[in-house]
Amino acid sequence: MTTYNFSILLFAFTSLFIALLILLKRRDRVGGAYFLYSFAMAAWGIPYAIMISPNLSAETALLSGRIANAAAMFIPVTFYHFSLVYTASHSRGKKLFLGLQYGAAFVVLIFSHSKFFIPFVRPSRPFPFYPAPGPIYYFFTVCFWLILPFAFFHLIQHLRHSSGDAKTRLLGILISAVLGYLGGLLTFFPIYEIHVPQYAIYLMPLYPFGVGYFMIRHHLFDEHELALVIYRERLASIGMMTACLNHEIRNPLYLIQSLGCAYSEDIKDNRISDIDERTKKASEIIEKSTAQATRALKLVSRLSHFARQNSSDEPKFEKVTAEEIFDNILPLLIPELDTAGIGIHMEVPGDLPAFDADPSQLEGVFFNLILNACQAMKRAGAKGELKISASASDGAVTICFRDRGPGIARQDLKNVFDPFYTTRKDGTGLGLYIAKTFTEKNRGKIFIASKPGEGTTVTLRFPVSK
Repeated sequence: MTTYNFSILLFAFTSLFIALLILLKRRDRVGGAYFLYSFAMAAWGIPYAIMISPNLSAETALLSGRIANAAAMFIPVTFYHFSLVYTASHSRGKKLFLGLQYGAAFVVLIFSHSKFFIPFVRPSRPFPFYPAPGPIYYFFTVCFWLILPFAFFHLIQHLRHSSGDAKTRLLGILISAVLGYLGGLLTFFPIYEIHVPQYAIYLMPLYPFGVGYFMIRHHLFDEHELALVIYRERLASIGMMTACLNHEIRNPLYLIQSLGCAYSEDIKDNRISDIDERTKKASEIIEKSTAQATRALKLVSRLSHFARQNSSDEPKFEKVTAEEIFDNILPLLIPELDTAGIGIHMEVPGDLPAFDADPSQLEGVFFNLILNACQAMKRAGAKGELKISASASDGAVTICFRDRGPGIARQDLKNVFDPFYTTRKDGTGLGLYIAKTFTEKNRGKIFIASKPGEGTTVTLRFPVSK
């Protein structure tokens, strides 16, 4: 065994081992996509290491070379697939492009054991045998070098709009991948009789070790990290509401206290001596105090209910109406809107049909959308109204939130639902991601339209219960 063989095998087996650990850690689409990517690298690395071994027959080298290069076609495809899943990118165009990539990979796989792919092997320094390209191999080379930049561009684009730990983890994926590809890409050149030293192969084992380092040091692929950030986002929202509700709850408490103190002073100073008058006055105070206490308790109950929402829970479906959801959350947001000088113009008919949804999760969606709109209008210094409308047609209820904020640039609009994607320095990039997650869990769809300088419209659509 040469040092080249050892480096490639170390790269292949450690990549596969790390992928198995991640799959056990994250039994979701991210873990599955990363395992596919690592399996493709291992499926290339092991037969490639055999192919470049000394004292090997030409027949064995040819077979190993065909297997290795057929597997290599899936490396950029699965890397792009993983990049989409990891960044939660679900656009139709990207999915279509990914489908075309898999189609091209399977075309190569079909011809992989024919002379159209690799017709023969020949000596190439420093290896005894190396593949010669057939027409399908030229197709494979073009596809490989075209697909790979798309995956890196997609990850780099998200890196620019990430911050904090999310940015560090994404940077870890990119650094590790660059080290691996620097070694692997140079293996193309001897096939076309371009004799380039293959010392970069020694860089390849740094890829899995780099991934391992970022897993341990920065919690890469830790599924609890996203849940933790969502939890922090919710705590921040609750903190904002608590500060606003402090004023709303203190008012009734002060009133109750004032009524009680005034009555006590009247009795103490004998201002009310008649028993019937005292009884009448006490009844009025009790009635007013009860009304104020009920008002405060409702606000506290709504806040407590909102705080218990959990984005990881499966929806508990029941019949709900848009009007009911707004009735539950608007009292929590009115203080914030009043402070910002923003009014709400409601066009939500009370006779809209009911639909199946989890009311607590839907409250989270509506709350995030109203809060986002409020913050956008505050940043733009816009005074005016947030327009909320709802209607029913074609077997669905449609709810629209229209703000007069700064709007969203076209290049940012396609990424606003991605987790951690934000253009605000103090933002987490999770508000719209949470809204999209809850909406889709509740069988709904969410759309966004925006023009810079004119504001943003977010539309929700839920099928009507039958």
